[in-house]
Amino acid sequence: MEQQSPRLTRLATQLALAGCITISVLGLSACSGGKPDIVKCVGVPLKQGNALYIDKGLCKKLAGGKPEPVTCQQWSAAKNDVITCEDKGSQLKAQQYPASQYIKCYGVAAASMNDCGTPKTACGGSVHVAREKDAWIAIPDGLCQQIKGSVVGKMK
Repeated sequence: MEQQSPRLTRLATQLALAGCITISVLGLSACSGGKPDIVKCVGVPLKQGNALYIDKGLCKKLAGGKPEPVTCQQWSAAKNDVITCEDKGSQLKAQQYPASQYIKCYGVAAASMNDCGTPKTACGGSVHVAREKDAWIAIPDGLCQQIKGSVVGKMK
């Protein structure tokens, strides 16, 4: 088997990482707009509180995240990045996060939900253990800060 030069290997790694970040960013932009799919996300170990009201897709990416449906006929327009639902006498509030607030959040990904490769794996979705310390997912900084065991990283 022919050995690749270190320069070629480094270039291949950089291209793979660029592809991962592009896919993550495209996935984030596809989430914006339209009717929100807000769920009560239970099972995620939080620093305070016991449930999050977030997008269903984000809930599924978090280790332990179990989306429970929220009955809401009409979510309000976002005010100060919060959307509310007043339905049948109760009020729910869900934080909305602009794409500019997304960061790499380490140590919180569900198994097979990491967004890119790690030092031990080549690509996204390849970490088979939940909460792997070197696996990250792109989630809002404010959400990452709420989860126990999270480590915030910056998107490049």
